[in-house]
Amino acid sequence: MPLATSNTPAAAASQAGPDGGIFQAFKPGTHQSVAYTGTAGTISNAVGTSLIRVICTSDAYIKVASAPTATTSDMLVIANTTEYFVCNADDKVSAIQVSANGTLHVTAAAVAL
Repeated sequence: MPLATSNTPAAAASQAGPDGGIFQAFKPGTHQSVAYTGTAGTISNAVGTSLIRVICTSDAYIKVASAPTATTSDMLVIANTTEYFVCNADDKVSAIQVSANGTLHVTAAAVAL
């Protein structure tokens, strides 16, 4: 049963799960990935939307900005957890490892908020 209001686009909406809990859903758009190590890895292209899904395959620090380079002062993302971020269409995402190399996965929502 959709819980989205009329001003929430179909691409990004809160939905009630089978147990009545709330979860986020959106129509996937472009996916980008990049490796990161002790040196930051940054996706090549701007996300092109205002909502993104981010997963890192190892604990990492990430930064979302128009020209980001992640550092250990940035936001910590725990390995293999899904994070959603509101951003600007011209933003990119960068990640740097905590202690192990990994891959940053960024998926843009097909329709902007």
